[in-house]
Amino acid sequence: MSSRRDFARIDLAPYEPALREHRVDSVMPSFSGVGWTDDGVGDPLKMHAHRELITGVLKQKIGFDGCR
Repeated sequence: MSSRRDFARIDLAPYEPALREHRVDSVMPSFSGVGWTDDGVGDPLKMHAHRELITGVLKQKIGFDGCR
């Protein structure tokens, strides 16, 4: 359970530079889950099925296309 802001600041922080600088060739989402405290629901969603993180953050925000 985390806020989106804390998740980005703490958990995503080491990955963004590595992806942007092409220091990694692939990404493997985990089977662990994340739930946002911002929405008050607290219902964790498995990372491998998390559209907001995979499509929104990884592909759109960071620009990872999976073909490096």
